[in-house]
Amino acid sequence: MSKHDSPFNQAPSLHVAYACLFWSVLGRQLKGWTRWIVGIWLLFMGIATLTVYQHHLVDVLTAMILAHVGFVLFPSPSVLLHDSALSRLKAGDLPFLAGTEKMKLDEKAKLDLEAEVCRRNQGIGNVYYAIGWCLLLLALWGGTHAFGLYLWCWPSLVCIAVGRNYVINNPTFLKNEEGWIPGFKKLFYSPYQWIYWLLWRFVRRRNKSSLLEILPRCYVGPRATAEDLRVLGLNKHLVVFDLAAELEEIAILHVQENYHSFPLLDIAAITLADAERILAALVIRYQQLKRGENMIIHCTMGYNRSMIFAVLLSQKILSLDLMDAIDLVKSHNKHLVLHKHTLQLMEVLVERNS
Repeated sequence: MSKHDSPFNQAPSLHVAYACLFWSVLGRQLKGWTRWIVGIWLLFMGIATLTVYQHHLVDVLTAMILAHVGFVLFPSPSVLLHDSALSRLKAGDLPFLAGTEKMKLDEKAKLDLEAEVCRRNQGIGNVYYAIGWCLLLLALWGGTHAFGLYLWCWPSLVCIAVGRNYVINNPTFLKNEEGWIPGFKKLFYSPYQWIYWLLWRFVRRRNKSSLLEILPRCYVGPRATAEDLRVLGLNKHLVVFDLAAELEEIAILHVQENYHSFPLLDIAAITLADAERILAALVIRYQQLKRGENMIIHCTMGYNRSMIFAVLLSQKILSLDLMDAIDLVKSHNKHLVLHKHTLQLMEVLVERNS
């Protein structure tokens, strides 16, 4: 083989890149033992490039980078996304294209939303994957020093793990049901959390007040500090909805009797099921506020996740048109960020609840 195999142009390994490409399609299409056989075959095909000395580890890593950059630049076609979305809807025992024409349109909108969740979250996941492989490549480059290897290898594995959770849309990968992050996850994901803490602490833009009173006794915004709460006089009798998936709640809020954790992935698309579940809990709890109680809805940065539900809650409680509800929230928070999928999600929720 060495007589015919050129000693140059071996990075990236196209065997590995093609294996990733094939699996991105076949992994969704195949089921049962066939899926296992094809997956093992593609894995061994990649390993074989090393065992026969056609490639080195650097060739494999550059192939992984090439594959995931390709997935970001050229996302899955709509047909495959709709197939994935349909599988997720069926897994949730939701009816599809059955009944009256109105029901068919409703289920079609549901399918389109799920397809957008797949597209956006897989794209973000693939960015994390590509960063992880790049950091592993740096770890290999600095591998002559044990400290350099560890320095880059740890965050690379964290990026790959985070990317995997975005691809499969798993917002509860860090927090448990009570909103706590177990110690071993705090340790492993600490580089990821450090970056988010720094962004939260130093980068987020500040309004005149960290938490904004969008509705009477309902404050919405980023993760607050104890000082923010003191300034607003929000020290007790609080109903807290924590939408942040990446950072634990501050102690003064986490110990509240009415603390609720509904983690959502940052900058990711929200599924219709999650949005309905959170909105229903918000509406019920807001309507049940007792005298002296206040509600806090927050994510980490206060641009997107918390503001989405500020709009939906305002629309529901005040019986507003959707655009009027958006304008209401924008009048309080000029940094509001609404993506295309978010607007589609809101329209479907308003239509279903009308």
